[in-house]
Amino acid sequence: MELKKLLKIKQEKKKKKPRFQRTELKKKKKLKDKWIKPKGRDNKIRRSIKGKPPLVRVGYGIPKQLRGKNKEGFDEVVIHNINDLEKLNPKKQIAVIAKRVGLKNKYKIAEYAKKIKITIANIPTRVQKINEKKKQKTLDKDKKQYQAKEAKEETQTTKSKELKTNEK
Repeated sequence: MELKKLLKIKQEKKKKKPRFQRTELKKKKKLKDKWIKPKGRDNKIRRSIKGKPPLVRVGYGIPKQLRGKNKEGFDEVVIHNINDLEKLNPKKQIAVIAKRVGLKNKYKIAEYAKKIKITIANIPTRVQKINEKKKQKTLDKDKKQYQAKEAKEETQTTKSKELKTNEK
């Protein structure tokens, strides 16, 4: 099957999948919202009694080809440094910067990923802001340079007009 069809199936299955609850989760506050298989002889959830939370079954799963992939169908690979980026296949894999990587290295990894056209799933907002500021600075510099050129041209044209009027 095509990847798009599989992704569509995954989305439909995800919508139908219920929130699996542990036995007596609502009755006792100390129990955490974590699935634990009911094992008791008279357990209502194990026996699938009407009105009780659903039991985990095989039919709720997604297609095998999509297991371990993100929403777009890419394999997520954890990146710790720039050397790890070079090993990626941009058609099948997407980079995820490790949590323990510092901000400076995240910035370097993001810059290098742009150069080799690899997408990063979790670009930090600080890095995005830094990129926006750099773009803004370059735009401001370009504007200033353009205005300076225009000003020079205007002064040159006015000088040349003055010279022509003085010659006449």
